[in-house]
Amino acid sequence: MATNADAFVVERVNIQKAVFDGGRMSCWSPASADQGAVLTKRFDFPEPVLAAYVRLSADVGLSVWNYGWAYGEGSLHASKDGQSWERILDAPTPTGVEAEAFYDYDELLPASVLGTKTLWLQARLKSVGLSDKVQFLRHSAENASQCFTLKARWSGPKFTGVQVTGDGRMRLRLVGPKAGEVEIQTSTNLSRWWTLHISTNWQGALEFDDSITQGSQHLFYRAVLRAR
Repeated sequence: MATNADAFVVERVNIQKAVFDGGRMSCWSPASADQGAVLTKRFDFPEPVLAAYVRLSADVGLSVWNYGWAYGEGSLHASKDGQSWERILDAPTPTGVEAEAFYDYDELLPASVLGTKTLWLQARLKSVGLSDKVQFLRHSAENASQCFTLKARWSGPKFTGVQVTGDGRMRLRLVGPKAGEVEIQTSTNLSRWWTLHISTNWQGALEFDDSITQGSQHLFYRAVLRAR
């Protein structure tokens, strides 16, 4: 885990950073049993987020145990404003006594939590009987891999030039994130849009020619960064 990972924590409710096995293992777990625990992280970006990817590996994401008299459960939620939350991972109590289960998340965040300059992630834990039967971001100091990864894309493509060529074509130039997949769309009324071209922007700049339809009084273009 990165040394500055805790710098993004903005809320702790009945939760602790537990260290065990002689300091070789660490995790977030409830400080006290039989009541809910919450850990909230906030990530700020210079522009509204267009796409975001989160990875929690199965052995460190959410870990839960069931010993009959002591058991745990948890969930992970995402938000774009810290007020409205969407559950993205559920970690219920495993069935059967002396059962254990490990839950991961490895995908893009839903579009409903994007569009602002902040991303919020919140782990909600509850352990009954003992406080350590649910653990979040369980990690070994001997494991060099990252237990938590967040990647976000916030810079969209921008047009830098438009010109009419000598043969009557519209030439568009744009810049955007390298290796981003860009979809160029057109419209005559700003209501209905059609896809003209999809290309991977390997160099950070693209150029595209479009035939001008005779009789068109207005022609609009937009570039959309496609989520991968």
